[in-house]
Amino acid sequence: MEESACSVPLLEVHGLKTYFLTRRGVVKAVDDVSFSIAEGESLAIVGESGCGKTVTSLSIMGLVPPPGRVVAGKVLFRERNLLELPKEERRRLRGRHMAMVFQNPTSSLNPVLSIGRQLTETIRVHMGVDTRTAHERAVRMLERVGISEPSRRLNQFPHQFSGGMSQRVMIAMSLCCEPDLVLADEPTTALDVTIQAQILDLVSQLRRDLQMAVLWVTHDLGVVASLADRVLVMYAGRVVEMGSAHAVYSRPRHPYTVGLLASIPLLTAPISETLETIEGTPPDLANVPAGCAFAPRCYFATDHCREERPPQHKVDGSRHTSACWRWQEVERAKYVRA
Repeated sequence: MEESACSVPLLEVHGLKTYFLTRRGVVKAVDDVSFSIAEGESLAIVGESGCGKTVTSLSIMGLVPPPGRVVAGKVLFRERNLLELPKEERRRLRGRHMAMVFQNPTSSLNPVLSIGRQLTETIRVHMGVDTRTAHERAVRMLERVGISEPSRRLNQFPHQFSGGMSQRVMIAMSLCCEPDLVLADEPTTALDVTIQAQILDLVSQLRRDLQMAVLWVTHDLGVVASLADRVLVMYAGRVVEMGSAHAVYSRPRHPYTVGLLASIPLLTAPISETLETIEGTPPDLANVPAGCAFAPRCYFATDHCREERPPQHKVDGSRHTSACWRWQEVERAKYVRA
């Protein structure tokens, strides 16, 4: 779905900067990132490992580990700036109105507490219900995410669950209070391909059933091709392209996005065909180049690109933007991906 121009976004991020103060310098993990998510919308943040995707989601949730901290920007949830809220009030929002599904379910679940204890505690704390009501709700949520014999499973411990089942438990835990926004941080990274598809379908179905917004965080553009309404591409802590999923996939306007899409293998391609690669390596986030961070790896780059950081250019007057001085040449390259 395309966000209505007149609707008030559920989440607005303005000029977010999250830095890590280290011995070797200031690591600019997230550097002036802005975007919004509407009610019920699905937005995907994509990019290579280390580009700032996960730190962006942790910044929104207020979970950035030290020595990292948010140094600038606003994070508005229903028009309230989360960065200015007291810790206790922000904690009440997490779980009840905003929830997160982390990458590794086995490290996110407490190994010494039963699945039931962890689920019911979340429900009781955030919804203020009694133990019996919390237990019944936990059973329904486990059943909803496809876990058989949910009543028996509540008495088991995380080590008794497979990776796919553990991730389903994490999804149940994040959705048990029916939040307005779910941040899914690489929720299928540690799972095999079959389970990946099941988890993605599950989250998509629950999103439709509960009318919630989802922020997908992934390095794999292929994963979110049919899941996201809009796509935000990050590189070196910055947004380089953003637009509807159809526009970004069919007519990318940034060389980095072109490279990411070209590296996706096609089932129809000959076995002998070599995958495209993006030459070079991402920059050191403690020493990002003055101009476009992607310029050292870009075949379109000029001296202007290396000297001055490009702003977000509006493409054809639409909500599609590209942080590239030469986005028109990129478009004329006629990149087409079947």
